[in-house]
Amino acid sequence: MKKVTLYTLLSVLLLLGSCSRYSVYSVQSRPNTKLSGGLLYALPYTQLQVAVTFEKTDYSKAPFSAYAEDLLGLPGESDSVYAIHSIEVQAQNIADPRRYYFVRPGGTKVNIDSRGLLRSVGLNPDGSKATNNAITPSSEPAQQTMAMASYNLYDRVDTFYTRGDKPGSPTLVSSKKDSRSARQRATAAAEEIQDIADKQQALLFGEYEANYDGDALRYIYNQLEQRRQQLLSQFTGVRTKETVIFTVNPKDEKTLIDNQTIELFRFTPQDGLVDSTVDALVVSCNIRCENTLRNATRFIKHRTKTVKRGNLLDRQTFKYIIPETAHVTLYGEDSEKRAFEFTKEVKIAQFGTIANLPAGRVKALFDPATGILISLDK
Repeated sequence: MKKVTLYTLLSVLLLLGSCSRYSVYSVQSRPNTKLSGGLLYALPYTQLQVAVTFEKTDYSKAPFSAYAEDLLGLPGESDSVYAIHSIEVQAQNIADPRRYYFVRPGGTKVNIDSRGLLRSVGLNPDGSKATNNAITPSSEPAQQTMAMASYNLYDRVDTFYTRGDKPGSPTLVSSKKDSRSARQRATAAAEEIQDIADKQQALLFGEYEANYDGDALRYIYNQLEQRRQQLLSQFTGVRTKETVIFTVNPKDEKTLIDNQTIELFRFTPQDGLVDSTVDALVVSCNIRCENTLRNATRFIKHRTKTVKRGNLLDRQTFKYIIPETAHVTLYGEDSEKRAFEFTKEVKIAQFGTIANLPAGRVKALFDPATGILISLDK
């Protein structure tokens, strides 16, 4: 009887060895023998990238800001120098330093991306049949750069420069400086803005006085728009934008998965980003897990054998993660009320559960963005 049991065990081992030529070890395990060469891959860990674009208005180059509302119906100079222009949320996967695995691939094709995450098993990263070719030519077109000519604009049409003159120091000025009041100059600028708008409308509706082809009309329109923006900046100031990226690492402790809130920054219209101010707008990020995989996690934990570390089948399977759905809410509130709020649904890898591919030869393909298993063939 003992001989039959021994033969049966040897047959099972040989069968497993013939079906699977690879071995997978958690880096936290302690194999009994030294392992030969292999490679490492990690399960994904999701970070949230919150890109906030701030807009700053410079009124130092807006001499007509006091007349903006009267002449153009636009808001002029105010105390709100800074503003939040836009906020975007993007989930990004990186390698989880707690969940690395060592693989002895044998004859199995294994693809790992630059982040150290598993892309495919038994297939190429694009889902095609695995071959010996390791390099895939890129089909992306080369980036083309466009050069734009710049022009020097003199302050006055009756100012003459000669070779050797310095900017602002012309050889001949045939008339005196403009003696009009600030309001008169602002009125003239407002009239020119309206004239440019009329010409642009004529270009759009084919009512321009000359007959030009499409490229010429587009060029004229762009030149008019550039001049219009230059005049408008004298009323509303010059606006510059800067994007700041805040990184949020969702914690996967059991007490925090259901609901956790992280303060991102504090903001005032006068000073922009501030360290701590009582009257500042506090922008926070709330992460709330939906627990849609509750039943699936319970089944994998209690009804599958290969999930236990160290057993025989555990070393014959690739580990992958099934991310959990979470709602990310960004909101800003001050001492009085909540100024804004919006919610986005994302996939959080560390909130999910670890599963195993079937033992033996498999062909599996994973989504590079989320790490989700998208195809499996055995």
